[in-house]
Amino acid sequence: MFDRIAIRYKLILATSLLVLLACGLFGVISYRTLRQELLNGIDAKLYVAAHLAAQVPPPGYFDRIRDADSVTPEEYARIVDRNNRLCLALDLQYLWSCMLIGDPIVFTTSTSPSKDVTEGDHAGFFEVHRDPMAFEKVFRTMKPDYSSFHNEWGHGRMVLVPAVDSHGRRYCYGASMSVDEVHALLRENLNETVIMTASILAFGVILSILLSRSISKPVEKLTEVAEEISKGNLLQDVDVGGSAELRSLSNSIHEMSQSIRDTIVALEEEIAGRKKAKEELHQHREHLEEVVARRTEELARSNADLEQFASAAAHDLQEPLHLIIGFGDLLQSTAGHTLDEKAGEYLQHMLSGAQRMRQLIDDLLKYSRVTTREKAHEPVDLSKVAAGVVADLKRRIDESGGRVEVGPLPTLVAEPSHMRQLLQNLISNALKYRKKDVPPVVKVTGESFQDNGRRMCRLQVVDNGIGFKQEYAERIFGIFQRLHSQDEYDGTGVGLATCARIVQRHGGSISARSQPGEGATFTVELPCEKTDQD
Repeated sequence: MFDRIAIRYKLILATSLLVLLACGLFGVISYRTLRQELLNGIDAKLYVAAHLAAQVPPPGYFDRIRDADSVTPEEYARIVDRNNRLCLALDLQYLWSCMLIGDPIVFTTSTSPSKDVTEGDHAGFFEVHRDPMAFEKVFRTMKPDYSSFHNEWGHGRMVLVPAVDSHGRRYCYGASMSVDEVHALLRENLNETVIMTASILAFGVILSILLSRSISKPVEKLTEVAEEISKGNLLQDVDVGGSAELRSLSNSIHEMSQSIRDTIVALEEEIAGRKKAKEELHQHREHLEEVVARRTEELARSNADLEQFASAAAHDLQEPLHLIIGFGDLLQSTAGHTLDEKAGEYLQHMLSGAQRMRQLIDDLLKYSRVTTREKAHEPVDLSKVAAGVVADLKRRIDESGGRVEVGPLPTLVAEPSHMRQLLQNLISNALKYRKKDVPPVVKVTGESFQDNGRRMCRLQVVDNGIGFKQEYAERIFGIFQRLHSQDEYDGTGVGLATCARIVQRHGGSISARSQPGEGATFTVELPCEKTDQD
């Protein structure tokens, strides 16, 4: 709503508010200062009057007060009369004294409001004061107390001056004075402040009107020019006059208009060039799509041929291996006892080599299928997959006397067979490379986390095995890479390479952390949702 108000009215409103705020602040400060000065003057006068009233009673007056009969009415009347004359001389309301006799506070001197003792409207000697709380502060602190009051006798200002008689009893003198004149002066001061505020406000409004005209007219002209420019009418007279700031603004608008014209010309040329480039790009894209489609078809055919070749090669290689292993086993079972020690050792080496060759062919075939076969991705509960792997390895776990602990694992979108192969290879490795005479303990944990706005899954396989030097942490994921001889630990060196390839196909990463004799930790991070494959 405020944004829609014209500049001239905003200026007038702002000026008026500033004037009112300044005058109001000045009025409040002036009112408080004057009031405090007047009260300070009254308090000083009352303090002197209270000390003068202390000289009215005869010496030893308070020392002999015991009860209502300790002072005669005549003596009390003389004190009241003297207080009356003192009040008239100093233009006071009341002069009195009160003493604390036990719990009650009683009058020991007083004045007559009518200034006439014969009227009998003054407080009587030993009369209990009706407002004991008025004396609470002066008797508690034994220091003069200044306060204002408002009662049936009007507005007033009061001072209480404490004292102690020779018996240690507390009493005080009081003096009060009307503040009606103070209120009258304050009202007069307030009226003068209001009149001054109105005058300054009127002057400020007139001045703001004059200033707003000198500012708003050029601004309105500039607004009209800007509206025409926004409609496309760039040839506008922008010289609006006015102050140096407004002239500078009009020059800036003129330069902006010229820049827009130049930009429009450049954009038209660029649009024409882009249209031409778009047509050429469209032609190249059609050709590129044809090339990509042809290459994709060739790649799919090549992958199929490669898988068929791998399967055929594996079959052709395994066929003679089956014969070697079969006849070797037959020879060992039928004629093994007739062979000498050296011949039996040769036969055993031959069978072991054939078995390793068959395992190597199987592992290579699995590795090639990870590269060439692409199955549909679907949600995979890794907890269920890990449970199945542990069940398959139960015999091996029992033989080693170890255990596999599987914590809660996340669910992700992946190829189920690949996830099973990944977990099986990692857990089998952890069971294989164990310390002698130490049961293997393998812990499988998982969690989900956010990485650059993408939900990821992290798996960790931790073992208490023999470990390895950290410098080999990358080498072990290469195909045929082994850190131990075949006599120490069997294997083909393809398992971890297969794991690395599976993780890569799913857009993730795999790493290892270890030290000799301290076990190993394999960490796999995979997207929880399907990503583009290599």
